Amino acid sequence: MELSFNIQSAALDSVPGADRRLVLEAGETHLAILLVRVSSPKLIALRYYQFTAGGAEDAYRQMLFDPLVSDHREGPVDVFFHTRESVLVPEVLYAGAGGERIVSMVHGDLHPGVALEDAVSGQDIRNLYRIPEEIISTIHRRFPGARFRHGNTALLQMLHDRQDIFPDSHMFLQVYPNMITVAVIRNLQCQLVQSYPYDIPEDVSYHLLNTMEQLSLNPDSLPVSVSGLIDPSSPLYVELLKYFRHLETYPAGACLGLDEAFEVFPPHFFTPQTILAACV
Repeated sequence: MELSFNIQSAALDSVPGADRRLVLEAGETHLAILLVRVSSPKLIALRYYQFTAGGAEDAYRQMLFDPLVSDHREGPVDVFFHTRESVLVPEVLYAGAGGERIVSMVHGDLHPGVALEDAVSGQDIRNLYRIPEEIISTIHRRFPGARFRHGNTALLQMLHDRQDIFPDSHMFLQVYPNMITVAVIRNLQCQLVQSYPYDIPEDVSYHLLNTMEQLSLNPDSLPVSVSGLIDPSSPLYVELLKYFRHLETYPAGACLGLDEAFEVFPPHFFTPQTILAACV
């Protein structure tokens, strides 16, 4: 795997181990390792990897040798998986009906794994998802007390907790290396959270426009918040401006305090990660 970002506070060494919370974002195309100061919560370190030919399972074995991981001996550990094999089910319809069976019905059973589930607080939604067993085992052997959740759970929680600052109906877009995650809220209710792969900017605009068409939403009037690895001068951002009139970036600092080491980067670059780090 390839290290894309290595950011840490100049005062990192002065933060005691017991005051550090380790947060891992375990994606299909990337891995983000975060350290959060527990007292007076603030993101104090981030290492962001993009996967190469070795694939995800090899990358997670390599992760154990990253200094932020290998040096973490105290403090809590939270792991957020960022995978496409996720299904949102209303609690009233779920009633404990096998998560693995439901995920297989939607995403197929070509890639077996461990079925996990999260309750989305305050929204009566159950998030069902599947993770390769080797990845689960690799993380669990190093951190047996780690708490596992899905990134979509944290995203939905943030959108619910901050619904007073968002329009009643809007789209929230997160950009990762070769993948996007899209959440659509209509009349304060979640309509969809889905991840899509992409290779070129036109792939992204296709997925967003298709989503809006399926949900009978108007791209000329629907506000779209963008975060993650997208530069406002990039071809992808220019492509989005062709179709979406109400486009704006959502800053990472709106979710969690940031050390001054992050000030040299666009404010929205690490919003997806601060959403996870703020979810406790």
